[in-house]
Amino acid sequence: MILDIILILFLLIVGTSGFRNGLWLSLINLVCSVVAVFLGYKFYIQVAHKLDLFIPFPKTKAYDMTYAFEFSNLQQRFNDVIAFIIVVFIARLILHIVIGVFGNMMQSGRSALLSRLLGVIPSIVIALFIAALGVYIIALYPDEHLQHQLATSKLAELILYHIPYISNFIQHL
Repeated sequence: MILDIILILFLLIVGTSGFRNGLWLSLINLVCSVVAVFLGYKFYIQVAHKLDLFIPFPKTKAYDMTYAFEFSNLQQRFNDVIAFIIVVFIARLILHIVIGVFGNMMQSGRSALLSRLLGVIPSIVIALFIAALGVYIIALYPDEHLQHQLATSKLAELILYHIPYISNFIQHL
């Protein structure tokens, strides 16, 4: 229940941000996010091999837990998704500078209502990707409280398994 509320609030906040930014800035943001995800997908394996030393996976708890959603090879999946997030974050940070430059140019005038309404769509796509990634990390992490929240969440299963393209991409990292 708490996880559902957090996910809904997150989607509303990002949708509001898309409304505020308008269509063009939201599309630029979406393109930069897609480029960052592409770079993350291309380079996450190299980073994942080095993560064993820096981000330990709690193995002792992991194999004795009952998970809300079952996945095989938990430690490798966990390292892969954390490496993917690190690469995407760095790429997104670099690309955010470009968004800032375009954002300053495009924010000079107020967007029309139609542009603002259409700006919600790319923002929601980005938010669904981030939410699916977050739910996937929670599903992999061996904590009883988090697993209980996942088991009682109606929205988490929908986001993790039933979003076209995004769910499939996240689960095959």
